[in-house]
Amino acid sequence: MSRVRTTFALVTALTLSACGGASTMHVPDVATAEGVVASPQAEAARSLAPTFVQEANVELAAARKAVAEGDEVTASLRAQRAIAAIQRAYAAARLARATREETDATDTARKHEAALRALGHERARVDAEVDTLEKKLHVAREAALPAESGKTDSGRAVARLRAATTLTAEAALLCGAARLIAPQAKALADADAALADAESAIAGKPRSTDRPKEPIDVAAIARVKCLAALSAARTASRDKAEDPDVLFSELSAEAAQKAPPGPSPTRDERGVVLTLHDAFRGTDLTEAASASLAAAARVARAHPQVLVQVVVHEADPSGASTSGRKVEAALAALERAGVPKAHLRGESAGARIAIVASNDTARRAKNARVDVVFVTR
Repeated sequence: MSRVRTTFALVTALTLSACGGASTMHVPDVATAEGVVASPQAEAARSLAPTFVQEANVELAAARKAVAEGDEVTASLRAQRAIAAIQRAYAAARLARATREETDATDTARKHEAALRALGHERARVDAEVDTLEKKLHVAREAALPAESGKTDSGRAVARLRAATTLTAEAALLCGAARLIAPQAKALADADAALADAESAIAGKPRSTDRPKEPIDVAAIARVKCLAALSAARTASRDKAEDPDVLFSELSAEAAQKAPPGPSPTRDERGVVLTLHDAFRGTDLTEAASASLAAAARVARAHPQVLVQVVVHEADPSGASTSGRKVEAALAALERAGVPKAHLRGESAGARIAIVASNDTARRAKNARVDVVFVTR
């Protein structure tokens, strides 16, 4: 009886053991890995990070095999590796998408920058055409002279003669600026002839009987001719035009940096003008004038296409005897400061272009000055 019970117990134990070995082991990490690997996010990452997704599948397969073999520790470890591989796939996919978006944004930005540059070039071209048309319009308006001046009384005749002298001097400076840009400009021959007519008319010796006889009329024509020559010289010049507004701003900035502030620039038909007062002691430049010329030279060096016309004005006609040496001193200072000699031209206007009309010597002294003209092409 005892042997029967013992045998039954052994059979029962073997049966229970066999049933337990045949059951499927449940490992939570494997279930989690299966859900992660099969998720839509993993599928979306497949095209951007296929290596990591494939690694996750390999690890998951190894985890399943370990479950089948009853190795819970290995199954859990391989499942965690599968999850980690999928997480790396997510990160790699996000990086790939960000890189792609950055590349697309960069390409778009480059296209926009190219379009902006093209618009800038087009605007510059249009601005240059407008500037040229404005110059032509200005010349045309100047050319539309009023009717020939009639006879007048002696007082007005003196005023007309003074105005004719100023107009002729201005005409000579305009022609000088044109000659600086294009020495061989065809329009200069006609302008020079008109200047000679004006000088003769002012001297009371008109050169032609078929033209206006009043000096002021002849001088006005000379000014128009020289302005037209300047416009023609600019049109013929192949050099890149400088923006007068940029020059004006830079010269203004140079003046503002000084203590006390230096001379402020102005504008006329030739370009941007910097006027220096009290520039000479005798025929030598003052220290302040030398500093101002050095500052002007810095701006000129920064704009190689700009030409510089130096004009010396006197307080009264008696100073004209030393004007030549003053012009040479100013030109030499600019040349020493780095402005090429070929870009410089000196002129002496004497006392013909006064800014103060007075018989008072002290007030008339303000007429003594040096104009540094940045002639724009």
